Amino acid sequence: MVPIFETERFIMCEMIVDDVDDMYHYYSNADMMKFTSTDIHRSKDETLSRIKKLSLSFTNEKGVAWAIEEKATSRVIGDIGSERVMEKAGMMFEGTLCQYSYKDGYYYDVKMFSIIRSDIKDEKDEMPSFDYRAAGER
Repeated sequence: MVPIFETERFIMCEMIVDDVDDMYHYYSNADMMKFTSTDIHRSKDETLSRIKKLSLSFTNEKGVAWAIEEKATSRVIGDIGSERVMEKAGMMFEGTLCQYSYKDGYYYDVKMFSIIRSDIKDEKDEMPSFDYRAAGER
């Protein structure tokens, strides 16, 4: 089961194949992608392949690729990549993988964040709500 985090305005949930249109909007935008380690996508099929690959990370117990969904519109407005979003969700900074990612002839550092079940606090501790759902379920 994939963990789901909710705040007043957003849901941080597993990126699923139904998100392909929203995610292609971001992955195909050169201005947005220049700040990421991912290459610009030229087709929705490329975005779909990436979503499927990211989903395997959870299945293979390597990690989770979360999408950020705006509650008001039910649209995915991006993937999780902001330190502040991860911190607000209760994740802890674990460390930096130096020169872990390579793009356009340059190596980039990658910051790693995590959360474990024992770190999850209840609502009275002002943490976002936390739920588990089956993979691919919203």
